Formats: sequence, C-alpha cells, structure tokens
Amino acid sequence: MQVALNAFRTACQAVNPYLAVQKAIDVQSTNVSIGKSLYNRCQNFKIVLIGFGKAVLPMTAAAEKSLGDLIKAGIVVAPRGSLRSNNFQSNVIYAYEAATNNLPDEDSLIATEKILQYRTYQKFTKAVLGGGSALFSSPRTEISLSQKLETIRSLTSRGATIQQLNIVRQRLSRVKGGKILKRITSGRVFSLIVSDIINDPVELIASGPTIFAGNENITPNDVIQALKAEKDLPREVVSLLQAEETAPIPSCSWNYQIISSNSVALAAVENFFREQQFSPLIVSRSLCGNATDVGKKLADLASVASMESLKFKLSQTFPKLEVKTNSRHVALIFGGETTVLVQGNGKGGRNQEICLSALVECKKMFHGQHFTKFLILSCGTDGQDGPTDAAGAYFASEAVDVDSAETYLKNSDSYSFWERFEDGIYHVKTGPTHTNVMDIQMVLIDFENNLNE
Repeated sequence: MQVALNAFRTACQAVNPYLAVQKAIDVQSTNVSIGKSLYNRCQNFKIVLIGFGKAVLPMTAAAEKSLGDLIKAGIVVAPRGSLRSNNFQSNVIYAYEAATNNLPDEDSLIATEKILQYRTYQKFTKAVLGGGSALFSSPRTEISLSQKLETIRSLTSRGATIQQLNIVRQRLSRVKGGKILKRITSGRVFSLIVSDIINDPVELIASGPTIFAGNENITPNDVIQALKAEKDLPREVVSLLQAEETAPIPSCSWNYQIISSNSVALAAVENFFREQQFSPLIVSRSLCGNATDVGKKLADLASVASMESLKFKLSQTFPKLEVKTNSRHVALIFGGETTVLVQGNGKGGRNQEICLSALVECKKMFHGQHFTKFLILSCGTDGQDGPTDAAGAYFASEAVDVDSAETYLKNSDSYSFWERFEDGIYHVKTGPTHTNVMDIQMVLIDFENNLNE
C-alpha cells in the first residue's frame, strides 16, 4: 500500500512550482532569459510580476529569488489560507487571498480589479505572469458573479469538461481569453504557465488570460447545446454565450512557456516504480470521461489473472499501446482529468468517485472468487478533489468485500464513504500541494500475490 502513496508523493514533488520557475529563469550580467525568450538588460529593463493560481506563491518566491531587484512591483492572488501556510513575504509584491472552495468570490473580484487598475503597466517594459484559476475573475458587466457561478455549477453537474467550462468562462469574462493583453499597452508579456488540462491547450489553461488564441473552434453556444443546458441558465448568460463576437486584439507583444504539466508527474511516477522493481507502463496521458465509467475500466484491468490476459485487455481498451513486459509486478499509470455526473446530494470529487466506482465493480466481479492481488489509486495533484479536503482515495484487493459502497456511489457521496470506510485509512489527505497538474491514477498488479505483504 505504501508504495502507491509514495509514488503519488513523488509525482507531486516532481511538479514543484518553485523549482519549475527557477529552471525557467536565468539571469546573467547583460541578459535575462525567461523560458525561451532572451531579454537585454538595458538601463530601463524592469519587471512587473502579476500572478494568480494555486501555485502562485511558490512561483512568485522563485521569481523573486532569481530576478531580485529587477522586479519593481507586482500583485499576486492566492487561495485563501495560502499566505500563512507559505509564509509569504515580499517588499515589492502585494498579495491577496480569495476564492474559497476554488470558486470566484467577492475577494476574487476585488483582487482582479486591483490588477486591472495597475498603472505601472504603463511605466515598465516587461511583465511576467504566472498561474491562473478562479482567483482571477471579472464577469462581464451584463451578468453578476452569482449568475456566473450558477452557470458553472449547472454545467459542472452535467459533466462538463474543463475545456468546455473554460470556453464558457472566456465568454463571460472581462479578462480571460487574452482580454488582459488589451490592457497592457507597453512592454512585453511573458507567461510562466502550469498546465492543468489534457494535451496542454495553452489558450484554455486558466481560460487563457494572457494568451491570444484567435478564432474559436468550439463556441460557447456549442458547449451549452451539447450539454442541453440552455433552459437552466440565466437569460443574460445565454444571450452572451449565443452572441457572435470577434477575438480581442492584443496591445502588446506576448509569449509564454508551460513550465510544468501532468507529463512531468507521470514520468516521475514511472521512474519511481522502475526503481521499486515494478514494470511501469504509462497507459494514457489523456484519461477522461465520466469518473464512474473510468473506475469500472480500472477495475476491469485489475481483474486479470495473468500477464497474457492483461495484455489482451489493454489492447482492447488502448489499441495504440505497445506492451512488451512480462514482469510479475506491473504498475499501470494514467494521467488526465475526468468528470462527475452528479446524481444525488452527497459530497465528493472525481478521484474519490473513480475509486468508489472501481470498488463497487470489483465486488461484483470478485465476490466469492480468487483473484490476483492489486491496488487502485486515484488522486488529484492539487491535494483537493472537488470541494473536499481529500486528494483522492485508494484501495487494495483485500478491501473489496464491502456492502455499502454502491449506495454511496448512487448518491455521489464518495467523500463520506472513504471517510467512514475502515476509519478512513484509504482516504488520501495530503493537504494543498500549491500546484495543479490534473490527476494521477495507478493500478498495481502483483501476479505473485505479495503486493500488500
């Protein structure tokens, strides 16, 4: 059991935002390189740092460490409670807290307005921006914050993907979708970005506040029609989402670099298991879909009795995957982000639901039968699965024989189940990790039946 938890911790350590920023910045006597961009340190070279997101405080600390007095001013917005836990201090950067439960609130609006009114944009020749989340929020004047929140909750309950949500957020926002680039009228913008979306579509990460994407391939109206949500959304919101709009034109030059992503975390997990004498296999970097369905698929993979059976099942589900190993100890690794179709009034998150669904499916398959020892884990790298204090959950083969799991699953109450089951020993609670590169799933299989000994 401990090996899976250690693997997850290794993944979180590999995407440490402080180290990622330090790696991206190089200051020399005459030049400064930020990502792949090189800047000459002329007499007027100055930096304004703007940041927002779960990773913003360690990112800011690293930027200050690397850039020193080149940073003349800045504003950052962090999740509530982060300033104390990070012991954040700065003489030139103002820090705000907002967005309880990862949803924009009045403090998000206040902090965002401070950024929009920041007149030093006109004075300094460079700006560095990083991170991104519900912390940077400014709804269009036609709608209220409560209407925007109602819209996001409604779409989320219908199983909207993060891509779909961010397409809608862009249309409803004064700052997302590259709109902030219209307000920076001098200098250049360089964004250091932590990706939390499958395949790293930079224009959608944090809804792309500093990324000019051009024309929309999928419109906001396409999203609400696909989810059959139009009738349940506020009239003012629907009007905005259905309108035709031209893309914003930036007022400054801009560039970016993705400095951390799910792929980095998966590579760290793969190396960890190799050192532990497992045969690791990254099965998918883009696991998505309904969390309950994904849990069933993981359970199906865990049900194999031989390596030959495992290879066959993998070939059926992931036909492009090449499996060469014949090891007796296998670690199947997945990365991505699923969605939850809310069915009741319970409390939970997609990772806890994946494991609960897998547990229910395993009981159906294994009841009264012998099976190979296995372990299934699903956790979010931010340490916060949905509106809960848990990163996710895991369970091993000996925990399968439980009767109450299906009732909790039908009520979308995965948090309550893992909190109570076996006194919570399978509930993973890391606390906030101050970053977010989506989720990681693992299926460990031991064909020698000593995985948990």
